[in-house]
Amino acid sequence: LGENILLLINTINIGKGYSIKRALQFSDSEYVCIIDADVEGIMRIVMNIRDSICDYDCIVFSPEIKKGGFGFLKAFASRVVISNTGQNPSWCISGIRIVRKSILNSMQNSLDDRFGYEVSMTIELLNRGYRILNVKADFEHRLTGKTFAGFCHRGKQFLDIYKFTSSLRK
Repeated sequence: LGENILLLINTINIGKGYSIKRALQFSDSEYVCIIDADVEGIMRIVMNIRDSICDYDCIVFSPEIKKGGFGFLKAFASRVVISNTGQNPSWCISGIRIVRKSILNSMQNSLDDRFGYEVSMTIELLNRGYRILNVKADFEHRLTGKTFAGFCHRGKQFLDIYKFTSSLRK
């Protein structure tokens, strides 16, 4: 694809978290930048903050909140994080993060293989006391809104987070 870019294609859909974990095997950098596929305009913001990265273990980019659904998914994810950490970060489901690869490697077994990946990472980062910077950023995230496809997508995310939460209780 280009310099320092490798395209990995899964032959079957095993999950978002699984795909990220798989991609980590091919990275040899100190930091990993995770960006959701439906985000535009983030690279300029990421490049502007790269000089600050060494001061943190993780940088989370969160957009201005725009109305897409009803907020049930974000509220549920927040409750999961609060009940497992005692903290309530506004960015618990943000899919745009720069993280030290060594940290992600140390958490591999605790991170969800599906859409619960961000919530599971948030819980681990907070519980392990890592230095986290939240950057409010102006970027575009494709909103599915109050459409059938949007409800289906958020429903899958909700179920994956619920399943991950159930695994924490065992």
